Amino acid sequence: MLGQGTYGCVVKAVLKSNKKEERACKIIPKSKVKDVARLKQELEILKRLDHANIVKLFEWYEDSKCF
Repeated sequence: MLGQGTYGCVVKAVLKSNKKEERACKIIPKSKVKDVARLKQELEILKRLDHANIVKLFEWYEDSKCF
């Protein structure tokens, strides 16, 4: 675990396809999300952004319990 906040925690992850690339992965429990549609919209916007002063969102996943 790298950190923890109000909405979830951030862990260090390693890409399965390339064991050398590390990423930060934020895990947000669905129980903490009040408006799922709004969160999904924000994630899609962040994924399209490419700016030196904004953290790059490469991809996001959803399962039955978390984003």
